[in-house]
Amino acid sequence: MLSVSVRRSGKAAAGGLILLLALALPAPAARAGTVTMQACARSQALSPDWSASSVPAFGGSLNELDTCTTGGRFQIAYSRASASSQGQNGQWNTVLPANMSLSFVNIPAQAALINPETQNAGGQGYASGYQVRYLSGSGAIVPTAAGACCGGLDYASPVSQAIGGRYFIVQVSCNIFLCETAGGVAPPNQIVDIGNLTLSATDNSPPAISVPQQAGSGTNLGAAPHFVRGAFGLTFTASNGNASGVCGMSATIDGTTLPTVVSTTPDTTRWVQCPADGTWSQTVNTASYPDGPLSVTMNASDAASPTNVAQAGQSVVVDNQPVTLALAGPSDVPASPANPTASVTATAGAGPSGANIFCSVDGGSDLQYAGESAHVAVSGLGPHRYACYAQNNALDAAGVAARSATQAFNVSIRQPTAEAISFARIADALRCRTVTVRVRVPGRLRTVTRHHKSVQVRGRAHVIRRRERRCHARTVRRRVVVIVRRHGRPARVHKVIRVVVAPHSVLRSRLTVRHGGATTVSGYLGLPSGAPLGGRGVQVLAAPDDGSGRFAPIATVTSSADGAWTARIPPGPSRLLEAVYGGDATDEPAISTPVRLTVPAKIRLLSVTPRVPWGGTVRIAGRLYGGHLPGGGALVRLRYGYGRRARATFGVVQHVTGDGRFTTVFTFGPGLPGVHVRFWFSASLLPHPDYPYAAASSPRRYMIVGGARL
Repeated sequence: MLSVSVRRSGKAAAGGLILLLALALPAPAARAGTVTMQACARSQALSPDWSASSVPAFGGSLNELDTCTTGGRFQIAYSRASASSQGQNGQWNTVLPANMSLSFVNIPAQAALINPETQNAGGQGYASGYQVRYLSGSGAIVPTAAGACCGGLDYASPVSQAIGGRYFIVQVSCNIFLCETAGGVAPPNQIVDIGNLTLSATDNSPPAISVPQQAGSGTNLGAAPHFVRGAFGLTFTASNGNASGVCGMSATIDGTTLPTVVSTTPDTTRWVQCPADGTWSQTVNTASYPDGPLSVTMNASDAASPTNVAQAGQSVVVDNQPVTLALAGPSDVPASPANPTASVTATAGAGPSGANIFCSVDGGSDLQYAGESAHVAVSGLGPHRYACYAQNNALDAAGVAARSATQAFNVSIRQPTAEAISFARIADALRCRTVTVRVRVPGRLRTVTRHHKSVQVRGRAHVIRRRERRCHARTVRRRVVVIVRRHGRPARVHKVIRVVVAPHSVLRSRLTVRHGGATTVSGYLGLPSGAPLGGRGVQVLAAPDDGSGRFAPIATVTSSADGAWTARIPPGPSRLLEAVYGGDATDEPAISTPVRLTVPAKIRLLSVTPRVPWGGTVRIAGRLYGGHLPGGGALVRLRYGYGRRARATFGVVQHVTGDGRFTTVFTFGPGLPGVHVRFWFSASLLPHPDYPYAAASSPRRYMIVGGARL
């Protein structure tokens, strides 16, 4: 409501009129609130939204007397009249903001004073010199005298009714030719004094909320993208200068009000009772909220009652989850030369905003793969390097999305290779011999002159002897069936012919060599298509044939242009041999099937007592050579006998360890004193799975048994 107070402070001239004027505006919306402005009261100064018109020509004046002591009020008084005052007026007026309109006026009883006189003080008979009226957009309101008060002023009748418009005017006009006091000069006297005036205005315009977009993408949470992360500044502005102003501003997140609140107490002495514009700002850290949907609401209210509230909303999704990325796939891909491709699977981990994957292959530009899983293909023989990272869709205040650490992955695409190893020998080799042959050598050419011409003649020939290597292939006789014609008909006849057998290689996976002997092993390196791989390094690995599987390199060779290679195998125990090709940038590694090299053991009887009588004891010492003795010892069987076939086992099995030396004894039984027998002794190695030598026997050692025991 608008409260306007006017009080009388002195005697007024006759015939005054007070006019309250309201200009009509369109009807407000049904949701409108009511705004109250305290225009004047005895407890405060006159509202600054009221202003006086120009000094009236009829000699009156607009005054605001004793404002600081008696409070605010509207007062109009006259000083002296001019030569012609008729039609002149003086007024106080107020203009409402564009989006507000007057709705009600109220002047309580005994709140307004008017001059009731109808003629001037000189009694010259001028009727109604000053006219007093109240006007509004809905019609005129003419106050009447409602009883004497004081100082020659009467109380005006009270006013309480609806009005409209955006303008309100308090007016006094002169209706006679000359408005003056007796003698023409008088001190200023009041014509009207209003001490309490109440106006109500309708406000149906809530504040307008604006969310500014600051520099950068998504810096303002109120205008942020759909997915957000980290700390944001939430800022919005509100404006309501064409109505009652912006009195309150607040923001809520998921229904909870944020600490920052902008609140202004309405100034009821003005139409725009709160600031015309306001700004609300606070930093919001999305890490304080759970990941997922988040509702941001911005509110602004005005001074109306009930309050007009404006709201602006923003729905975002919080995603503060870290982004991860893992690369998986084979690091070595065998591929055919016709289709050398490989694929690595990239898997990202992210929150509700999801993620995209970016990969660079071999230092190229990043390619984006939508979604949290991608199969990144690469082609071409040789090594390739992946560098990938994942990035989610949640932006921070700087407009930057979260991303994972860059993951590197190496993959090599190589064509398969074939490696073979074997013990090779030449079967049916050529039979060669060296012979001496006589060769006739022509004489040398020389130049002679005949018939005055130079001609070349050859000297006398001579015979020389040379050594030549002559070879011929092996031939064998074969019985074959041939078809012949007999008596005009074909007949099958058996016939023996001689066939040439060409030399050829025989590949074997097993070979036995003597103890301490060396040998060679051959192999081939090439592609499955049959193309050889020349100039490649091949390692030959060997492991003792004792079940340990401890392979170690023993030779390194280079393949020839046709892919073949040969390596020398030094002396050693029985071994498993395999060839290994380590591969290169375009060729896969290859390992051959193992071959077995068998070496018999070497066992010797070092000493045997040369002669004992019957019933005597023979002491025997022997040794097992070659090392590689198992921890539990090797098994040696001892035998004795005489003649070619008579033999027997001692019945003693010796566990040989250490350096391979062993000793034992054997006692003969009684015999004929005069008979001497020549016996032999031998030792044999029994097969043992942990000993890398094949079973073998020692040479026999002989001794004499005979005579009586001494």
